[in-house]
Amino acid sequence: MSTASKATSLMGKIVYQLRPPTRTTMAPCSRCHRPSPGGQLCANCLTDDLGRLLQNRGAAMRWLASTKQLTLDEATVLSFAHRLDTNP
Repeated sequence: MSTASKATSLMGKIVYQLRPPTRTTMAPCSRCHRPSPGGQLCANCLTDDLGRLLQNRGAAMRWLASTKQLTLDEATVLSFAHRLDTNP
């Protein structure tokens, strides 16, 4: 498997782990024991793996930060949309 394919796979797993706790069951990360959706490796541990794969932890951490912000922004937009649907 190419490095790009491995990176894409890890990035998909990280995004999956960023789901809100209200949408999934939480259990300890199998590596660091912090709360993690489904008890799988948490986003932070997966990002560490991504940084090692890329040999650039900074790039992986910046990507995680921007992806977390995207997730928060998406939740905000959907909250406003839901509010408009319930209060026409």
